[in-house]
Amino acid sequence: VVQDSDGRSFRSNSDYLNDDILASVLEGFTPEGPMGDVEVGSPLSPEKWDFYAFAGLLDNEEIKDVASRVQNFNEENEEIAFDDAEIEHFLFGVGSHHAGMLPAHKAFVETLYRAQLMKAVFATETLAAGINMPARTTVICSLAKRGNKSTMNLLGHST
Repeated sequence: VVQDSDGRSFRSNSDYLNDDILASVLEGFTPEGPMGDVEVGSPLSPEKWDFYAFAGLLDNEEIKDVASRVQNFNEENEEIAFDDAEIEHFLFGVGSHHAGMLPAHKAFVETLYRAQLMKAVFATETLAAGINMPARTTVICSLAKRGNKSTMNLLGHST
């Protein structure tokens, strides 16, 4: 294990996340700063991008690309625009995908993932349903899935 100057731990020769790094990504620190068409205090403000690059999973160019995509989506879909918390997650390179999301939001997450602009996705099986989105690592939280009045074991046995 190697530690950086801020005390964060990394496995040598590995790009895996540890609990401390993931927690820092999800905390969502947002320094204030003005920008042309973006509101003061908005996570889309370029003055914040260096922090996202430092604390998150994307580099500055990827953050610029994500910010542009988010801003375009929000301008074209004001009634279902992403809130600041969701935007911050995207700029850190993290997102979620589940059946409770709006279809347009799920499609946006899928687009970021396919473009390799989302490095960690917390998802249900809806992410893989009917789409080819290969992941380097998959974490399964339960070996059972609830369904029509029964539980299906992911290992193939039904109860």
